Amino acid sequence: MARDLTDKNPIHRQKARAQRIDHAYHAKPHPWRRRLFRLSVGLPLAAVAVILVATRFPQGRRLHLPGPVSSRHAVFGDRCQECHAQEAGGWGRVLDEKCMACHDGPVHHVNMVHDGGNWTKGFDPAKGEPVDVQTPQCATCHAEHRDRPRLTEIAAAQCAQCHADLKVTGGEPRFATKIRSFTDGHPEFAAMRAGAPPDGARLKFNHKRHLEKATFPAGSPLAGSNVVCSHCHKLDQNRTYMQPITYEANCQVCHALEVPSASNIGPVAIAHGDPELVAGAVRRAFDRFLVQNGGKLPKRKVPNPNYVEPLPGMPAAEPEFLEQDDARSTEDWALENTAQTLAGFFHPKGTPRGACIKCHYVEDVKGGDAVKIVDPAVPHVWFKHATFNHETHRVLGCTECHTGVYQSQATADVNLPNIKSCQECHAPSGGAQTDCVTCHLYHNRKDANFAGMAKIEHIKHGFKEGAAPAEAPSTGPGKTPEPTAVAPAKTETPPATVKTEAPPDVKTPEQAKTEVKTEVSAEIKTEAKTEVKTLVSAEVKTEAKTEVQTEVKTEALPKAADTKPAIQKGRSVICPKCGLHATTGTRFCARCGAKLK
Repeated sequence: MARDLTDKNPIHRQKARAQRIDHAYHAKPHPWRRRLFRLSVGLPLAAVAVILVATRFPQGRRLHLPGPVSSRHAVFGDRCQECHAQEAGGWGRVLDEKCMACHDGPVHHVNMVHDGGNWTKGFDPAKGEPVDVQTPQCATCHAEHRDRPRLTEIAAAQCAQCHADLKVTGGEPRFATKIRSFTDGHPEFAAMRAGAPPDGARLKFNHKRHLEKATFPAGSPLAGSNVVCSHCHKLDQNRTYMQPITYEANCQVCHALEVPSASNIGPVAIAHGDPELVAGAVRRAFDRFLVQNGGKLPKRKVPNPNYVEPLPGMPAAEPEFLEQDDARSTEDWALENTAQTLAGFFHPKGTPRGACIKCHYVEDVKGGDAVKIVDPAVPHVWFKHATFNHETHRVLGCTECHTGVYQSQATADVNLPNIKSCQECHAPSGGAQTDCVTCHLYHNRKDANFAGMAKIEHIKHGFKEGAAPAEAPSTGPGKTPEPTAVAPAKTETPPATVKTEAPPDVKTPEQAKTEVKTEVSAEIKTEAKTEVKTLVSAEVKTEAKTEVQTEVKTEALPKAADTKPAIQKGRSVICPKCGLHATTGTRFCARCGAKLK
């Protein structure tokens, strides 16, 4: 009975279990405890070792990056010193001088106002002199380590810092002053605003007629096909803008320029170009006919005096024209036919409509001579302050954006898309990108310097302290490279080797001349003998040789001011003439050629 009570008592059961437990188990060795101890000690030591080893190798430094770098900077993305300045023993802010060591960033506008930032040099074309411009720091807009593969992708908020309340240093702003985004405050495109000037191209063209009725003629690759936009408007090599329309590439297949068949020699094709060249080509066509026919003139068509216009449905009793021998001379025949053909081309008063004035405007026609064609002046790029890429819009039909083309009958019509058509897609509801940099550029690329100054080893291995990139000569249009000074160590002395060629026993110039005259054959030209005599005479005289050597050395030695590099704190120096940033040690400005002192 007592035993049963004891077994049923929970306390008694716990005591029984406690007596069976070995309380010294933790002091006894066990395989699992040994493994855990090794892991607890070995893993921290291994981590510390990996970190120490990684800091000594470039690829290991990426472990310490706060985020990935852009794809363009991946070549040196693990070298923090290439962009960051050391401050208080660590990597601090990115200085503009670090960016300008590789990049050329022309200022946005010389009259811009930016709160904060830094002052830089810009060139004001209106004043013709350098001016101080307050610009944002490079890293303000181009921030690394933010999961952006391209640093040129700038948020619209960066542009709105200035354009949401635009101010300038002098005068009135040229652009809208309250633009917060593409869908908030952006004005209508300048070419599509009310009161904007029409298309000023001096041509006669009807889009509606070409798109609705025109077909390609027989014999052409697209014979019988209807004309569509892409037949004439083709992308350029960059697949961004359309190629300029030319007669040879777009018009000639349907509108051939040729001597009419009524001239008895045609039709003969004539090249398109300046009116004087067209007139010469027409005259050569008639001269060629005379040569091929041995000077024999074709029959001449003259009106038939007996011709009577027949009644409707009745045949004519007499032909309208009669053929008779041409009594004119070949010269008169060629001149008169050339004048008549050109008169038909350029449409003088009293003649049928000519081929040239179907599309062109002419200033005047006098006596059938060649006339001056008004310059067509067809605009190639309409949006001067924006960029556009047709390649990225290739999924759309042309008339989705150029909506008025099928109704356009005059050249003055501006068949461009308006802002509402763009906002159909480029809006938060449309899904397409709406950042300002989609269409606009910040840096003034017209003044950009494309003659880089860095070397491949600078990009791969970094710019060493005190070492400047290699100087690149300016090869822009209208510019000639500045002459570089020759170092004294590389200066070539006057031809000292000639000294050993002179006869060793020559004592006087007269004796040297006599010996040379004896050895030289009588057939040698007078110029050659004079040259040999002058050369030997100059070498024999010791004083003459000394004077020549001194003179050459003096010319080869550069002045101290020419070889002294420009000194500027940091890695860049600013051109005092145009404001271009160049690397320290550069002697001449790559943009304007000014000497950097």
